[in-house]
Amino acid sequence: KLNGLTTVDFTDNDIANRALSGIIALQLHKNKGVAMRVEFKDIQIKRLSSASGTTAGRAAKMPPANSTNVGSQPLIDGTATVLRPAATSGGVTRLQTESIDLGGGVKMDFVLIPAGSFMMGSDTSEPRERPAHKVTLTKPFYLGKFEVTGEQWQTVMGSNPSRFKGPKLPVGDVNWDDCQNFLTKLKEKTGRKFALPTEAQWEYACRAGTTTRFSFGDSDASLGDYAWTANNSSGTTHPVGEKKPNLWGLYDMHGSALEWCADWYGAYTIGAATDPQGAS
Repeated sequence: KLNGLTTVDFTDNDIANRALSGIIALQLHKNKGVAMRVEFKDIQIKRLSSASGTTAGRAAKMPPANSTNVGSQPLIDGTATVLRPAATSGGVTRLQTESIDLGGGVKMDFVLIPAGSFMMGSDTSEPRERPAHKVTLTKPFYLGKFEVTGEQWQTVMGSNPSRFKGPKLPVGDVNWDDCQNFLTKLKEKTGRKFALPTEAQWEYACRAGTTTRFSFGDSDASLGDYAWTANNSSGTTHPVGEKKPNLWGLYDMHGSALEWCADWYGAYTIGAATDPQGAS
């Protein structure tokens, strides 16, 4: 079992083989190279991991060809119960957002994900995605709008460990413990609480209320509009937010770097679950 490693699930065999080879490489190298997306847990005033169907499942994240870069996405999970009325623009539901100032002009943006239920996993995909089961998340939570970037990591940690360096590139080559250190320092710097999202939170947010193979539909014809994959990345990472977001305004939930989750990677529970914390 691997701490929080969100794996790839694409039905296209060619894409899947290339993606899975990247995962194997990550495992052999003690998972160095995984990215991060953060969850913001301390919601006093009011996003380091995928969606359902076959490919929005566990998880629809794929590293660029020949890349072992993986990062994270912060999450703020708290007690907020009131959402700003949602509006729709260009098919994207605009949910309440929160911006955390890290200093030096660097900020971290979060989207408030509403509580709700969804079908996690898939019965039509490969065995590790099964069984599909109903999951209910009883509390809203803030999830990073983007993967953690190089400049954000640099601002908090004083260095950037990524093989592919750039202020807006997803930070990579970090393991689960590195992410925990980042979260600790992030709390010290801002006075707020942060965590990695659970796999259930991540997949729920990736699906964004959809039940299709991808968060944008069932066909991979539009995948390049939403994701950096082995087919269009030229073997490197790209600045966050360049592709289209999902319906809840989250970017790079498909493709780009693999992302860490808080919980262990393991078999899904059988039957419905409420606020699951992952495999025991």
